[in-house]
Amino acid sequence: MSLVSRPINAGDHVFLVDGSSFVFRAYFQSIRQDAKYNYRVDKLPTGALRLFCSKLFQFIREGAAGIAPTHLAIIFDKSENSFRKELYPLYKSTRSEPPEDLIPQFPLMRQAVRAFGLTPIEQDVYEADDLNRHLCDAGTGQGRRRVDHFGRQGPDAADRAGRCDV
Repeated sequence: MSLVSRPINAGDHVFLVDGSSFVFRAYFQSIRQDAKYNYRVDKLPTGALRLFCSKLFQFIREGAAGIAPTHLAIIFDKSENSFRKELYPLYKSTRSEPPEDLIPQFPLMRQAVRAFGLTPIEQDVYEADDLNRHLCDAGTGQGRRRVDHFGRQGPDAADRAGRCDV
């Protein structure tokens, strides 16, 4: 995949990755590893960041489900005040706060995405999966097909880490 921005053309593979989901997956994977890999010398936690960057590098190099991306977007949740909470005030009310050692890594994830030459995508009041679905729906309306990272196709695929094939 070239990191040069260009229009999407027929035959391209657009990957839309729920970066927020991958942050948590990386964190919970990192806490099962030796602590020496999860902290800088100054004790700043970096384990989730390390695994997030490894996965991002893998997406850039290899893609997923046997398909390499021509275009890659990393999409993050912007805030806890989503439109879903306006519709249903108890939305995610049983979810606990993020782990203390993950919180300082959130801004580092966005910096890492920029370091890979990408621009993190986020928008107030929307979660990453909402933006992912919207962007993929916009693409599938133009004759593209939706495929999730397991290779499943159809309208319900591509909520977390998906691609839209042109």
